Amino acid sequence: MGSNKHKDISRRRFVQHLSMGVGAVGAGLIFPSKLVAQVTSLTGAMQQPKRVLVLGAGLAGLAATWELKEAGHEVTVLEAQTRPGGRVWTLRALFDDDLYAEAGAVLFSSGYTHANRYIDALKLERADFSQPDLRPLYHLKGRRFSMGSGEQPIWPYELTEEEQKLGPMGILTKYVFETLPSEISDPDSWNQSPFRDLDKMTFSDYIRSKGASSGAVELIRDTQWFGQGMDTSSALTSAWANFGPFMSGGFFVLAGGND
Repeated sequence: MGSNKHKDISRRRFVQHLSMGVGAVGAGLIFPSKLVAQVTSLTGAMQQPKRVLVLGAGLAGLAATWELKEAGHEVTVLEAQTRPGGRVWTLRALFDDDLYAEAGAVLFSSGYTHANRYIDALKLERADFSQPDLRPLYHLKGRRFSMGSGEQPIWPYELTEEEQKLGPMGILTKYVFETLPSEISDPDSWNQSPFRDLDKMTFSDYIRSKGASSGAVELIRDTQWFGQGMDTSSALTSAWANFGPFMSGGFFVLAGGND
């Protein structure tokens, strides 16, 4: 398995040192077209190409690099890890030919405007996603347990009786999916109530305000892909990034692996 840190320098320290003397250009991969700034000084074709440094070879960094190179600029990408892809990480070397496993992001959504544009440009094949008929395996708070269809595990968290029955996805449905206004996918509404208030609290604060117990917050933090940023990202940013475009369309994977 890879690591987010080299032995002698962390990713955060790496970026901090570089940012002291270098300007960075970023691009959001899944932002809707109305959010993309109309910046032509770099992304438009120029008579005098510039030398640009992109920090990070995740999907956003690779997308920024693509656009800048298409505009004729000379681009260098710096990545602290030993592989590109960021959250997308397909494992192959451990398996026989044609077998692979996704250790990172799995699903794409038809609501990902820019990702789908790159998929079409690269002529990548979309494939339907089907949940494997396997027993999920959990390792939480020192306990390892599996859960079959219809089985009710005892989640090792201080949950209410209802939250114990709901489990992680039921908790998300109760405190997030059923409470977020549908207009959250429209950036024009973000400067209005209640969205302005969402930007003043973290995502964990938001689900607490909807009645979630501290144990429920901890369970979501430990089991969901967005859990790491629950206490640091604004509720508006987290909700839109994780449930806006992603939940607005059908799900699919890339045939042969997401890498």
